[in-house]
Amino acid sequence: MIKIKNPISRFCFITTVLAVVSACTIEPDYGDPPDLTRFDDTPTGDCTRYDQSTLYRSRASTQIVYPQSDWISTVENAQPGTEILFDDGDYTIDQYAVRLRSDITLRSLNNNPSNVRISGMGYQQDSEGFMVLGNNITLADLSIRNIRNHAVSVNPDSGASQGLQLYNLNIADIGTQHIKVNPGGARNGLIACSSIGYSEGGAIGDYNGAVDLHGTIDWTVRDNYIYNITGDGSGCIIDESCGQYISAPAILAWNGAQGTRIIGNTIVDSFRNIALGIGTPHNGGNILHNRIRQSLPGDAGIELFGASDVVVEFNTVQLSGGYPGAIEFRQSSGLNISNNWLSRRPWNRGGNREIVLSGNAYRVTDSVHLPIN
Repeated sequence: MIKIKNPISRFCFITTVLAVVSACTIEPDYGDPPDLTRFDDTPTGDCTRYDQSTLYRSRASTQIVYPQSDWISTVENAQPGTEILFDDGDYTIDQYAVRLRSDITLRSLNNNPSNVRISGMGYQQDSEGFMVLGNNITLADLSIRNIRNHAVSVNPDSGASQGLQLYNLNIADIGTQHIKVNPGGARNGLIACSSIGYSEGGAIGDYNGAVDLHGTIDWTVRDNYIYNITGDGSGCIIDESCGQYISAPAILAWNGAQGTRIIGNTIVDSFRNIALGIGTPHNGGNILHNRIRQSLPGDAGIELFGASDVVVEFNTVQLSGGYPGAIEFRQSSGLNISNNWLSRRPWNRGGNREIVLSGNAYRVTDSVHLPIN
């Protein structure tokens, strides 16, 4: 008979014999966890100034627009290969949406989103900000706010199928989802280095979200600061009653989305945070190095519901209140949930197969960290 005195080693031995899916490794020495009381909007990855970054797209011609000019007409009639630079000031969208066609860039002349303030007509007027109708479009270094529906919407059925870049944007107080990609297979999009959320009292209704990706393929959402994505408890869409609805996740990819990479984002005080699938298929991708903190009671930190072949690693999740799962998974397969710092154990909600849990830890006291596997 083999006797194993070390309880962790004994656990690994037993699970090896029984061929349990969870990996058998002695917990690594994490050291002290991050200070979850000090979240800020400092990006964790590459957020170089757009015009000096490897993402920068050189265009054949340049136009400058000013607050007093007919800037919407200039944008909507821009020829492919045009870079439009916004001089400092306040810009108003006084129509349903500004329509963007292929191969153009919109960005701040002075590389500062705080100085280019684009505002819609408020929550009472059905409207969007920028409607993406083509390929290889860039929006960078702009502020967008005060719009009923979406700051940016993508419509693949109109030809917007690949290469959208949203970079260093400051998007706030949008009535529903701040960035919305409609079904149709939009490919290779990027949302990076941006600030997205609600000011105090800015959320009206409960059908909201920062990023909502339907059926996207190989999109990256990285190094964003997302805050206060929480409904007001009044119902569904702003002033429309459509039954009970709880706030949407801050970052959601679903409805057949594939290969989504959610990396290095900081999400603060949102009711729900990162979700893949939520009852629809999501295949492939990863959720890495994200930091999530709730100060008020809410829902899960990371939700995997109908997801397959996803890696969830090196995330820090601190929930407030009694919600039982910092990471929850159900009706999913091929998940690798490893090396995460959590305030609650992962929650297996059933219907799963081929799930690997390895090297995760949760904080019990200021100095003790216990394995959760």
